[in-house]
Parts: sequence; structure tokens; C-alpha cells
Amino acid sequence: MKSQNTYTYDINLQANKSLSPKQTKALEYLESKKLTSFYQIKLAELIELLGIENSKAQTTEKEIEEINSPADALHILFGCENRKQKIKLDKISTEYVIKPKTDLEIYCLYETGKPEKKQRLALVMPNDKICSKVTVNAEENTDLELSVITEPGSTGILILDNNLSQDANLELNFFNFGNLLINHIQTNLEADGSKAKIAITTYLNSNDKGYTSVNANHLSKNTKARIDSRSVLADNSTYGFLGNIYINKNGKNADSFLEDHVLLIGTHAKAYSVPSLEIKTNEVRAGHGATMGNVNQEHLYYMKTRGIPERKAVELIIEGVVINSIKSISSKEGKMKIVKCFEEKKKQGIHNA
Repeated sequence: MKSQNTYTYDINLQANKSLSPKQTKALEYLESKKLTSFYQIKLAELIELLGIENSKAQTTEKEIEEINSPADALHILFGCENRKQKIKLDKISTEYVIKPKTDLEIYCLYETGKPEKKQRLALVMPNDKICSKVTVNAEENTDLELSVITEPGSTGILILDNNLSQDANLELNFFNFGNLLINHIQTNLEADGSKAKIAITTYLNSNDKGYTSVNANHLSKNTKARIDSRSVLADNSTYGFLGNIYINKNGKNADSFLEDHVLLIGTHAKAYSVPSLEIKTNEVRAGHGATMGNVNQEHLYYMKTRGIPERKAVELIIEGVVINSIKSISSKEGKMKIVKCFEEKKKQGIHNA
């Protein structure tokens, strides 16, 4: 695992375009947290890809003070002029394609008398330049299966903010096939009995760059979270993972675990992983772990003795990681979409296996 100090870049946003006071404050926040050196993605690259505009809105001191997370700062830098769209889930299964310059606020409500409690929502980040914030509000007793799919070729920033009320249950499956992406996933377990299961699957190749930050915040008693991140990196791709479990003073009996596993294909792919815990109370269960390595040579040898060429064997191992992650998705349409993206991604090839 590489230290965050390895990743240092010269970032001069002022040289690209003028920034509003609020955007300047957001950049200062990132630099104060030393996050501009943590990203293996150059923010200057995103500016060039997404464009950055001077905010026309008036900036108040209150708005500046509200910058309290990297996600807030990134959204201000790149999505300050986004339009807002509210969605109420009124169907068992829904698919929505995220549009450029649009923020979503999604409300998931449990209605008694429905034959099936679980609701399914698939969010697709298309092959486009996107900087969006998606807020999911899961009300009391709701049960939501949320699939997020970033298509091959997608670039930009996606901020996903999940807020869970009492006894709400979230099952999030996040599939990252994009070319240049920063993903921030935050789940707030706000009330007694709320639960979240978060699975993140990443497959990058060619010269892809990706960064994922995931946080599970236990803000009430008897909450539970599981975070499982699995990544396959090939060719000259680079990927960073930052995971954090936070349990505040009200989080008694919280049960949380975070794990990150990275498979490197060849000798040119790079990855770093930083899992962490922040616990403010007693009577909790929490832990984390991370692994990183190359393809198991014994597995390759076994497959070659069965007549499978090495290149094909590596492809099958990659496929096993991705396809295994799809099994938990109940939506047939969602599975088909993920497989389609995976097949498209595979066409870029494995050049350094």
C-alpha cells in the first residue's frame, strides 16, 4: 500500500478560470485537509474535462461555513450551478440516468398494504461528463436495493449521500467502470435499527483513474453496516480507496465492518487503500481490513494445465470477481445492464497481464 504522501501534484485552479469566493474557499478546504495531494487524480484534469465556471450566485458567510467535508468542497468546485430534481419512488423497480449538471434528491417511502416491501432503484452514470450529488432519503421501515452503475467512458464526480431513518434497510451495489472518476459515498445511519450493506466493485484498465471514498456514520444505537470493496486493476490504471467507519457517542451497540480487496493485473497498475475507524463510545463492534496482490500463480498454473491459455485464464479470474458481485442483485434488468457494461469494458483488453 502506498502512502498518501506519494501522490503530490501542482494544482493551480486560478490559472484555469476565475473562481467565486465560495469555490476558492472550497479549494482552500481541500488543501487544508491535504486532500489535494491525496487524490491520485489531478483536479486540473477534471477541470479540463468538466469545465469550471465562476458561480453567479451570491456567497454568504453561512454557506462558506457549511463546507465540512471533501464531498461538499468538490461539489462546490464543479457542481455549484447544478439544477435540483426531486424524485419520489412510487414503483417497485425504477431506473434513472443521471443527467449532466443535475443533482437528485430521492425519497423512498414505505407504504403499508403493498405486496412487496423492497423497492429497487438503478442509477446509471452515462458515458458523459458528470458532476452530480445524489441524496437518498430512506424513511422509516423502508427496504431499498440501490444499484449505481458508472458506464465505461464516464468521467467526473459522483457524490452519493444516503440518510437512513428508523429500521430502514439499504442494500447498495456500486459498480465502477468509468475512465476518470471521483466517487464519494456517505451513509448516515441516523436512527435506531437502521442497516446498510454496501458492496463496491471496480474494474479499471487502459489508463483509467479512479478514487472512491466511502463513509458509514453510526449516529444512533443498534445500527449495522457492512462495506465490502473489491477492485481489479489492469494495464496502466490507478485506483485509490479511502474507507471510514464513524461511531458517535450515541452509537451504542453499533456493529460495523469495512474491507477492501484489490487484484492487480500485471506490473503497471497502481493502487492504494486507507481503511480507518473513528469510535466515540463503548459497547460497539467494529473492524476493518485490506488486501492487495497479483493473480495467484497456482490458480493460473491449474487453469493452464486444463488447456486454458494464460490470457483467457486472467480474463476468467476478472470475470469471477465482477460476476460474483452481481449475484446479490434481484433485478434482472439491473444484472443485464451491469453485464453489458462489463463486456464493453473488457473490449479495452488486458495489455500488461
